[in-house]
Amino acid sequence: MRYLYPNQSIQSPIIQWHENESAENASLYLINTLFAVPHVSINLKHLIYEHSQLLSYWITFWKNHSNLLNVNLFIYFVDIYLW
Repeated sequence: MRYLYPNQSIQSPIIQWHENESAENASLYLINTLFAVPHVSINLKHLIYEHSQLLSYWITFWKNHSNLLNVNLFIYFVDIYLW
């Protein structure tokens, strides 16, 4: 057993979405980064209301639950996925 990047934050790729993207799809991008450090690269001045609400919700969720999300992850049976 080995920790992935002990004592370091794991950063996610930069998150972007198109202004016509559904709020559900944009939320998925943020949900997929909850165990990392979300990096959002969006012009906040041009966000539609629905997108600004979901961004506010997920960033607040991440901040409020970071103590639970900041866990040590272990990889078991890695060879199963190496076909």
